Amino acid sequence: MMSTVTATYAKNNLGELMDNVIASKNKILIKRAGRPAVYITPILDKFEINYTNEEFDEIEKGMKEFRKSFKFSF
Repeated sequence: MMSTVTATYAKNNLGELMDNVIASKNKILIKRAGRPAVYITPILDKFEINYTNEEFDEIEKGMKEFRKSFKFSF
């Protein structure tokens, strides 16, 4: 079950939220001004996903290429 918290709560309790996500492997939705803003999600160990090492390496490579394709100007 996914939890929802305010941005202020998340700021003040980030460590606790991270521990919760790691232990439960559930997402936490953070809302800002009452609107959904971001998720805190667990990073799954590659062995929990049932991919071979080669498949996982290809996914990682694709994600790196995907990230490079975005140019953000803030």
